[in-house]
Amino acid sequence: MCKLPELHESLILHNIKQRYLNDIIYTYIGPMIVSVNPYKVIDAYGNHLIRDYKEKEKDELLPHLFSIAQKAYQSLVNFNSSQAVIISGESGAGKTEATKIVLTYLTAQMSNPKSGVDLAQMILATNPVLEAFGNA
Repeated sequence: MCKLPELHESLILHNIKQRYLNDIIYTYIGPMIVSVNPYKVIDAYGNHLIRDYKEKEKDELLPHLFSIAQKAYQSLVNFNSSQAVIISGESGAGKTEATKIVLTYLTAQMSNPKSGVDLAQMILATNPVLEAFGNA
């Protein structure tokens, strides 16, 4: 989005709409990502994509919540510093789903399939409790 010739409201909205119509629901704006709720299932979250966002450079891939999660994970590992991913939006914007997507990616990074424990399911099961604090 930062590469647009001009940044004004109508051009930004047009750009996001065109991407949305092509099922490209994520758009970078500098280091942040804008997510538009597609209100339908799109094929953008499989294990093959988790692997791509883990192994490839950000510039090689389309904007995605996986890239934000990967950057936070890499900063945690490389710099041993606490990280935060802030997900905000209006009611119905898809914050809960976005949180699940970020957690799915992070747990895939940390999971050990040999342990027999599904870390992703354990963490995602805590979501209703965490939402009670975040939405109070």
